[in-house]
Amino acid sequence: MTRWINAWLPSGLVRQLGLLTFPLYLLHNNGGLLLKDALRGQGVPNNSATLISVTAILVMATVIARHIEPPLAQWLKTRLQPLAHRP
Repeated sequence: MTRWINAWLPSGLVRQLGLLTFPLYLLHNNGGLLLKDALRGQGVPNNSATLISVTAILVMATVIARHIEPPLAQWLKTRLQPLAHRP
């Protein structure tokens, strides 16, 4: 399966798409619906509100995966690693 994917997409893109899965999982349902409902409440047509919401959720997931999660994970690792070595 991996060879097939890498034959069609660069490995960096495949990795980035994989890193997006968890932020997308967390954001897509509630965040997407809240944004879509807010847009529809402002008079934006349903199809446009859906497209804007999907785009916004993808942008948010990308920002989280690229800029927020890596430094946060490193910060947590430095704080929690000493606890793992206690007897």
